[in-house]
Formats: sequence, C-alpha cells, structure tokens
Amino acid sequence: MVRKLAPVSLVLIGLLTVGVAAAAAPAFTPDDGRYRGEYTDGSDGAKLRLRVEQLRPGLHGVRLLQWSGELRCPDGDTQTVDPEMTAARVGRTFSGFVTYYSPPGKYSFTGRFTARDELKARVRVKSGKGAARCDTGPITFVAERVGP
Repeated sequence: MVRKLAPVSLVLIGLLTVGVAAAAAPAFTPDDGRYRGEYTDGSDGAKLRLRVEQLRPGLHGVRLLQWSGELRCPDGDTQTVDPEMTAARVGRTFSGFVTYYSPPGKYSFTGRFTARDELKARVRVKSGKGAARCDTGPITFVAERVGP
C-alpha cells in the first residue's frame, strides 16, 4: 500500500513546488506616465494613447485617451466610436467598465502589464440590446511607455 501512495505523493510535492515557484516570481509596480501603442487584432494599424496614473488617493489606473473602433450593427450600419475609458489597476492587471441604461450599452476595458513599461489590453463597446445590439468586438493592442 505504501508503494501505491509514493507516486501520488511525489506528484503532489511536484505540484506544490511549481506553485511556490510561481508565487515567488518577482513583483513589480508598473511605471506611471504616457504610453503609446498599436492594435494587434488585425485592425488597420491605427495608433492609440494611454496614461497610467493615480486616479484618486489610493486608486491607480489606466486611462485610454485616444483610440477608435468600428461599431457594427446587425442591419449593416457602422459607426466609429472613440470614447475615453478608465480602468482601475491592482498590481499588474487593470479592468473597468461602464454600463448605460438609456440607450443601453456597455463599454469595457481590461489588460495586464507584461513589464514595468509595457502592457497588453482589450477594449470593447456594445450598444443596444437584443437583435439590435451593435458591437465592436474585442479590440486588442499593446503599448509601451513613452514619457512622464
């Protein structure tokens, strides 16, 4: 019976070791400042601009200041949208969304810092509801710090 449990306990020890190594990865605080980037989702290569900063005491975040996406509707209509968006940052990750009731819609902005001065993110705008729901789809991009 001991022989049957030995391989299982070795597997458990191996998993615990991997978990401890992942938890011991060095943490970092993303650099505040201006960031610029490009779309990575096959969009037209348009540029975008962000700002990483303290939003209010005790809350850091990322502001998406310049970008654009095409809101596509089921009836074939399209509209260019470019709302500024803000996401709260906790450690390396950030996320935020705004829900509107009249007219109905949801704007979301999420991402992760891959280094102190680089990030990957996704933004999405949905408008309307039901069969009339318009959507940009997820727009992904990368950005790097360019200044204070």
